[in-house]
Amino acid sequence: MTEIKIIKTDSELQQALQILTQAEYVGLDTETTGLDPYTCQLRLIQIGTTKHTFII
Repeated sequence: MTEIKIIKTDSELQQALQILTQAEYVGLDTETTGLDPYTCQLRLIQIGTTKHTFII
């Protein structure tokens, strides 16, 4: 089962980066307010490995 972690602080982000840099595979997903990259706003970033998912 994948561990899900919501990143709220710089130290949590640093811990996530340590895990991500050691992973063989990393997936990335974003959520925005629409489809136009020039006018829409980024709302969520999800970065995951086979064992961890980080929500920023």
